[in-house]
Amino acid sequence: MLCVFIMDYGIEIQTTITKEGLEELFVNCLCSWSIGYGTIKIDVADDHYAKAKAMLISEGEEQPCVEPIIGRALLLGYPLKVEDSYSGNNFEITLDEMHKNFGNIEYRHIKRMLNIEDDACTHDSILQTLILGEDTYC
Repeated sequence: MLCVFIMDYGIEIQTTITKEGLEELFVNCLCSWSIGYGTIKIDVADDHYAKAKAMLISEGEEQPCVEPIIGRALLLGYPLKVEDSYSGNNFEITLDEMHKNFGNIEYRHIKRMLNIEDDACTHDSILQTLILGEDTYC
């Protein structure tokens, strides 16, 4: 959950997201194909990719793009392989872990997405936060 206090007025905005909504947000942001300004690479295991792709095809998508396939693999519970070339860290992350990191996204980025004013920088910051827990390479 994302919680924001606006100035000193005591107004609190709480933002929650379902796992399906998080998958949609992730896929939308992933279409910009930059995470950490190119320092973070992601992948899913070949068999997980194949299962996710087959599921999308069975749901009527004739030739699904890579972004929805990766998103569906996450929704199915498969981990995302992450390689951070700047820090040298390699790890796996699941949609559940990203869901926990959602609350760390700066409200201004959520606002941009909701107002359809998002851009590649917004997407990059959101993806960094979902994957790394913070906007590390801003």
